[in-house]
Amino acid sequence: MTNDGSHFSQEDMYLLPMYFLSFLFFTFFLGKSILEFYRDFKKEHTFENPLIPLMGSITIDFFHLMFMFIHMMFVWEFGKGVIELGVFGRLFKVISQGVMMWLMITIAFGWTITYKNMGEKDIYILSAIFIVMIHLLIGALTYIDDESHHKYHDFGGVQGVILVLLRVVIYGVFLYGIKETSNSANNKQKSFLWSLTVSATIYILSFPFLWVVSMITDRYVINRFITFGTLAAQALAAYYLLHQLTKKGSSYYGASHKSKTILPGAKFD
Repeated sequence: MTNDGSHFSQEDMYLLPMYFLSFLFFTFFLGKSILEFYRDFKKEHTFENPLIPLMGSITIDFFHLMFMFIHMMFVWEFGKGVIELGVFGRLFKVISQGVMMWLMITIAFGWTITYKNMGEKDIYILSAIFIVMIHLLIGALTYIDDESHHKYHDFGGVQGVILVLLRVVIYGVFLYGIKETSNSANNKQKSFLWSLTVSATIYILSFPFLWVVSMITDRYVINRFITFGTLAAQALAAYYLLHQLTKKGSSYYGASHKSKTILPGAKFD
């Protein structure tokens, strides 16, 4: 037991309020995404809507934060968490991140910008499965040496190296999509693609950046540093995409099929 009367290790101090605040933020994001999707569906009567994967990612993150908060509550009160909650909390985290990055990549390649129907680009379905499965695998690998003395956060071992390399590859795919779409984009679409690039850069590369910086960070704050940094990146990405996909004055609204500005040769139904 630590000096504050809790059972937290020095590495896990302050994670409980951090998870609680994040849970409140994502509860708001989830409610807003559901409401905006309902409004969109009443107008367009279609499920070809980027709000659906965004809503899915936020929902999964909602459960990730809820499970981790309850898990940390047990640690605080009894000195031992509920292992099932910890396992599912981590798995939901990596699934949510996979869905969010897949959404950013599909929009980068032109979904709802230069083409409307997802069926026209079946390769994205396969890429989604690949990204989520790899993230699931990495999430499972964190338990191989979970209690090792050299680990100060979930991705302190070889899993962290794999995830950093994977994120760099995913970012390269994203930039390739941006380049391909920009070649046939008008000024409004290029403006949105630029803002999407800034947001995706922060989101996709946040973990590699935090992972590298953690090497020169005091060991007892590494876990809090990486956890808070990744949660902040997730919240920023969710807020950015919610704003872009739901506000009529956003750069996405002016660039997408909703604005009635359709590129010559675009395949809109």
